[in-house]
Amino acid sequence: MCIAILFHFHVVWSVTKKSIFSGNDGEDVILWNKTILEDKDKKQKEVDDLNDSRIMSVSCLQYDDTIICFCSCSDGNVKCVQVPINVKTEFKSIPVTTKLEGVNHTVMQVRAFLTEPKNEKNIDVRVIGVTSNGKILIWRWHNGCEPVVKPVFSKDLRRSALMCFDIVCKSKNVISIVIGGDDCSVSLWTFSEFKNGVFSIQNEWSQDQVQRSGVVNVKMCGDLVLSCSNDQIIACWDILDGKLVWNIYAGVSDCQGFVPQIERKMALCFGNGIVAVSLPSVNV
Repeated sequence: MCIAILFHFHVVWSVTKKSIFSGNDGEDVILWNKTILEDKDKKQKEVDDLNDSRIMSVSCLQYDDTIICFCSCSDGNVKCVQVPINVKTEFKSIPVTTKLEGVNHTVMQVRAFLTEPKNEKNIDVRVIGVTSNGKILIWRWHNGCEPVVKPVFSKDLRRSALMCFDIVCKSKNVISIVIGGDDCSVSLWTFSEFKNGVFSIQNEWSQDQVQRSGVVNVKMCGDLVLSCSNDQIIACWDILDGKLVWNIYAGVSDCQGFVPQIERKMALCFGNGIVAVSLPSVNV
């Protein structure tokens, strides 16, 4: 039986010359030591190690006894590493198995999700990244793919950096994507993948009049979209038409993000410190 679980890491300490320190939203913390690559063939040489750039975000997919991690990097690429789930806690070099090529601009955030297992040993993954020059990139990754993978889809969405995004899979081939931009924008998009290999992305709505600083975190919560920006504002939007439902002051300087908990009517905002903020009543 194949088991696939998606979860995401948020980097809490940037890359040093020897290590990357990252942790998930729960309890686990991993120290990634300098990656050592196996020089198997000419193509493998093209795959950089994780020590060459800063890790901006990590998206992980647990498949059977392996954790597949996709790391968005400041060098404009996404790098894939695979870790056995039963690995002992120790300092250990982790090889980069695949480099997903970008466009020479920082990949600000990455998300990976499983489409459908073809069989127990062959999985098909879509990897989405947003970049510092306003592009969205999509790659296909599967077991046994080439060491270097080029994007299957690339499109300019804004003229400034796309800082963050969240996705909800509506069906096998349709995804809702909400994106926060450095230009203070929050926008909702529908991405479709057709059987003939053609991709399309359509803008449903865009708002840039409420938050007055870069949007650093977005989250889809049922019929609502929540966004958080550097100006310490949390805004709530109707997912259908993009109308503002409410906005409140978070009260943490240099706000870098939030962890909303709609069912508890609260959010934890972090920046120069961390604060708990009560959210207005909403219907999800």
